[in-house]
Amino acid sequence: MLVNNASQPETFTVGVVEESANLTVHRQDGDIANYAPGPGSTTIYTTSNNKFVKIEFPESATLHGEYTLQPGEEKLINVSGVAPDEAIVVLVYDEEDGTYRAIKSLSCGGAILGYRITSQAGGSDDWTMSTHSCSH
Repeated sequence: MLVNNASQPETFTVGVVEESANLTVHRQDGDIANYAPGPGSTTIYTTSNNKFVKIEFPESATLHGEYTLQPGEEKLINVSGVAPDEAIVVLVYDEEDGTYRAIKSLSCGGAILGYRITSQAGGSDDWTMSTHSCSH
């Protein structure tokens, strides 16, 4: 489930990535970094002084969709067949300032029963949160 509680449109890009495969993250200052999802639930936040401007999935990733949600909108999606060594990766993009808010990922080592990403924005109170349920 994707939830936009922000005051502006947010785009959620959803893909499945091998835990060891790298996403390529481009920052405002020109720096390029790699991020591998790894096991468990993780969040990588952008920083206000060096935001993520572009994020590329690895070639081996499976892209499930890009969903732009208006304020208050929710979207239920189904990502099935995630292998134990793969992670669901969700990129949260702020449509108003044109940068990524966060990279969220979840790998359970078993079946992923549910994953909910919520985006919230408001002044200095920008955040994303997630809850999940796994079967081991």
